Amino acid sequence: MPTGIDLRTRAAIPRWLHRWAALTVCATVVLLLLGSVVTTFRVGMADPLWPTYPWHLLLIDWTEPSAGFLIEHTHRAFGYLVGVLVIGLAMGIWYSEKKRHAPTRALYVALTAILCYGMVPGVVHELVNALDDSPQVQTSLLVSVLVGNASVLLFGLWRALGQRELRWLGVAVLAGIIIQGMLGGFRVRLNALMGSDLAVVHGCFAQIVLALLVTIAVLTSPKGAFVALADNARRPRIVRGAAILEALAFVQIVFGVMVRQTASPLGQRGHLLTAFAVLGVYTWLTKETLATFRGDRRMRLTLHVLGALLAVQLILGVEAWLSKFKNGTFVDVSPITLGSAALRTAHFFAGTMIFATAVTLLLMNLRRRQSAMGDVVVSSPRLEEAA
Repeated sequence: MPTGIDLRTRAAIPRWLHRWAALTVCATVVLLLLGSVVTTFRVGMADPLWPTYPWHLLLIDWTEPSAGFLIEHTHRAFGYLVGVLVIGLAMGIWYSEKKRHAPTRALYVALTAILCYGMVPGVVHELVNALDDSPQVQTSLLVSVLVGNASVLLFGLWRALGQRELRWLGVAVLAGIIIQGMLGGFRVRLNALMGSDLAVVHGCFAQIVLALLVTIAVLTSPKGAFVALADNARRPRIVRGAAILEALAFVQIVFGVMVRQTASPLGQRGHLLTAFAVLGVYTWLTKETLATFRGDRRMRLTLHVLGALLAVQLILGVEAWLSKFKNGTFVDVSPITLGSAALRTAHFFAGTMIFATAVTLLLMNLRRRQSAMGDVVVSSPRLEEAA
């Protein structure tokens, strides 16, 4: 019997699908880095027009745009690229299913085509202009789109967890990337009405999309058998500890986004205090995991990578904090230099990688299935079917 969540397709997962998922994760990390640069240099409103074509930079007069304009539109163009990769990933997962009923396949192709067509900037632009330019109407449009896609996302997660079918997780991440794109776009359209509130939501939800993509990349990866040399009775505690670590890492990112986007004292205090909690849980989890799974090299490597990231993040965090509040104020009014921008971007990148590694660590525990012998743990869909 499985000892944890074990999402898998009915057929062997093709290797190209895992490579595509890994490529999508890497592209998403780059997109998040570009978003961090946009926030650091405060150029989110460098172009108040949205939506724009992915090739917008090829249509403008290059004597006019500022550096902030180029950064913002590079971020937008990369967002379109990630959207295309996610569409391909969702379709690839769906078609990797062993049972391919023609009506279901045709319906999925139709829905995907509609979603792809709906992502064309010109169509969205005409829709927004046809309705109204008033903030109230645009807010209603945003809410309706978010509610609709959030329903698809939650339905996909429910089906994935209930039926252990990876394809529904692909549907969920497709809905998630659409929500993220709409949040980014309407953050520009509704800046006068909502200010930085949508920017905070946009930055936090990006981490959720990344977590979903990391989950797909881990679950589609070909894994071998693991030998656990210690008693596995403590594994439920380790799973809970890994889940707490992941949750704390996400909460710390939320507080970090608040620090970057607002002057909220809650964000400043919460970001610092959560760092201590993350370090404490990681220390306990490392001790328990290494004692329980001494023969698991992948688990040990993941823990060591996470520990190295936390050590680097601690140093970057102190330096970024001193750089941001060196004047003794709680509002960042000092000019942004290349050095401070690089420091804050590195701090953001390390935090993102910590969260992604924590997600991976949790999945490595949830995927495990203990065999009848009690000492071999199988985590590969191919090996499970062969068994």
